[in-house]
Amino acid sequence: MNGFGSYSGANNFYSKSRTIIKNVGNNKKPVPSKNLIIEYKNILTMKRIIQQTINPIFVGILLLTTTCEPPPKITKLEIGSESNVTECSATISAVFIDVSENVTAFGHCWATGSKPTVSDYKKPGIGTAKKGEFTCNLTGLSPNTKYFVRAYAMDVDKAIYSSTEIFFTTLEAKYINLTAPVATDNWTKGSTQNITWTDNISENVIIELYKGGTLLEDIIASTESDGSYNWTLPDDLALGIDYRIKVSSVDDASISAQSELFETSEDPYITILVPTTGTDWQKGSDQTISWNDNLDGNVKIELFKTGSKSLDISISTESDGSIGWTVPTALEADNDYKIKITSVEDENLFDESNNFTITGLSPTIVTLNASSVSGTSATLNGTVNANGEEATVSFEWGETTTYGNTVNAVPPTVNGTVVTAVSADISGLSNGITYHFRLLAENQDESSLGNDISFITHSLASITTNAITEITSSSATSGGYVSSDGGSPVTDRGVCWGTSENPTVVDYSISSGTGIGTFTSSLTGLSDNTLYYVRAYATNSVGTAYGNQQSFTTEAPFIQITAPVGTSSWQVGTSHSIEWNDNISENVKIELFIGSTYLQDIEPGITNTGSYSWLIPILAQSDLYKIKISSVDNESIYDESEEFTIITPSGSTGTVTDYDDNTYDAIKIGNQWWMVENLKVTHYSNGDEIPLVTGNDNWVALLDNNTDKVHCYYNDNTGGEAETYGALYTWAAAMDGAASTDVNPSGIPGVCPSGWHLPSDDEWKELEVYLGMSQSAADNINWRGTDQGGRLKESGTLHWDDPNTGANNLSGFTGLPGGFRPDNTGICVQIRTGGLWWSTTQYDGTTAWYRHLQHERETVGRWRNNKSRGFSVRCVKD
Repeated sequence: MNGFGSYSGANNFYSKSRTIIKNVGNNKKPVPSKNLIIEYKNILTMKRIIQQTINPIFVGILLLTTTCEPPPKITKLEIGSESNVTECSATISAVFIDVSENVTAFGHCWATGSKPTVSDYKKPGIGTAKKGEFTCNLTGLSPNTKYFVRAYAMDVDKAIYSSTEIFFTTLEAKYINLTAPVATDNWTKGSTQNITWTDNISENVIIELYKGGTLLEDIIASTESDGSYNWTLPDDLALGIDYRIKVSSVDDASISAQSELFETSEDPYITILVPTTGTDWQKGSDQTISWNDNLDGNVKIELFKTGSKSLDISISTESDGSIGWTVPTALEADNDYKIKITSVEDENLFDESNNFTITGLSPTIVTLNASSVSGTSATLNGTVNANGEEATVSFEWGETTTYGNTVNAVPPTVNGTVVTAVSADISGLSNGITYHFRLLAENQDESSLGNDISFITHSLASITTNAITEITSSSATSGGYVSSDGGSPVTDRGVCWGTSENPTVVDYSISSGTGIGTFTSSLTGLSDNTLYYVRAYATNSVGTAYGNQQSFTTEAPFIQITAPVGTSSWQVGTSHSIEWNDNISENVKIELFIGSTYLQDIEPGITNTGSYSWLIPILAQSDLYKIKISSVDNESIYDESEEFTIITPSGSTGTVTDYDDNTYDAIKIGNQWWMVENLKVTHYSNGDEIPLVTGNDNWVALLDNNTDKVHCYYNDNTGGEAETYGALYTWAAAMDGAASTDVNPSGIPGVCPSGWHLPSDDEWKELEVYLGMSQSAADNINWRGTDQGGRLKESGTLHWDDPNTGANNLSGFTGLPGGFRPDNTGICVQIRTGGLWWSTTQYDGTTAWYRHLQHERETVGRWRNNKSRGFSVRCVKD
């Protein structure tokens, strides 16, 4: 239904109306119902609706009940009072008398004029509007300003104000105003000045001193803000015109004030620093008078004694704080002198020193080292400066620093200011004693004692004799040690000897230098098997001193051979060391005997070193050899070794013939028999032919295998070169197709004559080791050993090119340089410069080991190379 929204709303309204009617019939006062309070503007609408739906009696009742409701609340508020007023804030109170339900905001508004509104400044209250008091804190106010305040409430869109307003004035802003010092002030250092200011603060203040813009110090960190503070300027404050005083609140540093710039100054003064109490200045000495002042002008400096002026030191000198002064020698020595320094511009500005002393001039003396010291006398020395007065001079001397003896100096008196040398001779002294002395000089006022000097009178040198060493039949070594020269330089030292005890320098002697220290002396020309006595000696100005006595007996001359001995077995072609001991110095002769028969000189005369390396020549094998070593100068001094053995390294087998009736010489080297010529056979021992290949291209076509069994001649020349150097074979030809082996012996006949075989790599090593190569060197690859290649090569340059280094053929192997034919070009190379021989031992499927001798080397090459190369062959007997 229109107005109620539904019939149920009308029925509800009707029910409540009946309750009201019922209460009226019971003579009860109608009770206003909050839910029935309707705004008057809706009453007519409601009345029309009710008239249409409810009987007239109900309408009357409804109107009756409507007019019985109390009227709505009207907002009313009043301003209170101000509190907590500062320079920028205040607290204001107000009270709500009544509050409408429609109040949306409330608070205070203010302005500097009467009747402020919310369009001016306002401060909303906190919370919900309700009866009673509320307060607001007004902030952002200006200092020392009058403000008007009213309370307000916003009732819907309408502002309701308190009927009255209040007003108050904010406090004045905090400040500090410095009144002293001012720009015209000049404050003296050390003076007490009054810093003054005005302020309106209650807290303490801090007072600071600035120079320029820099803080120098806190004058006081906290003092009562009473407008005044007495400050004593520091004495060490620098002078300046740019000082300021700053006064600040200790609670709020922004509340502060600075003074104007002011100046500092100081009172004029003179303060004497030197001389002072305890100062002693000697007549004639150079001294410095010093003082402090702050004057710009000159000063006058005077000397006073007992209150009376003695002299002007300077009537006007720059006031720079110091002046040099030579104390006059004419002054009386006393302790009541004063210095007075006065401003030239102001005689009332002066200072006097404390009493100080001027002393008399004592002689200046120096004791110097003694001279001409001997065992019994000495000259004492010194210097004296009388410093303008006459001084008597003498020396005190004795064996201790108490002296006990006095001797006048020469000269005995000294005058003037010149340094004068003085001396005194003393005698009757004892050898080797320490004496002390000092110089003494006296004038009428003062005396001076010089420094103590000591000296030691000379004595014989101290010397010991060294033990006798290196004794031979004709010589020995001794010497000595001079530990002290006795104070006098040792001019000669050495050893003396004789066949009687306690020898002296009048017997046999040898000089070994001068001075102290250790020395060595050689005694020569001695007789063998003789007893000698020896003493070291040292001579100085006092005399000759001798050391302790040593004795020894010279040896009989001898030679003793230590190698070879009876068990020695030396091989022809090898080097061995002949060794011996002896006590002779002359050269020796070395001879070879077999039994008692002289064979040859090994060396007719060599330096006696005790050792000689001998390369054993070709000799017949025997165990009756002897070595004899004799003195070249005296053949009666000799020794013979025990009988020892010399063995020969080889023996010939006669001839060895191959299938082609070529005959070769062979030699035994160690336990092996080797052919001494390169093989040149063209058939195997069973008669099978070994194919001949000519032409470089045909040779290059060969393969690195065990089947291409061919031979060739150097440059395909079958003439003289082939006769001398033999044929060149592939590895397959040399092996006759056999498999590789490294056993010793190899057991591979190959291309060799019947009963002979191709050597394995290990058989080659046996040969090399027998000739002196180490096993480790033999196992290496490359050029190895020392001179074993030279022992294998034919000597001379008939078949070898020069230089054929180291070639001596001591082994008898007679290695010949047959060259080789390369597998890559087929062009033969190295004839006369290189000999290359196959072994039965391959390195891998295409290469095998071989040996190489070179004309420029005395070592042996062990290499591996392709099997299709053409190398020479040497055979070893089975």
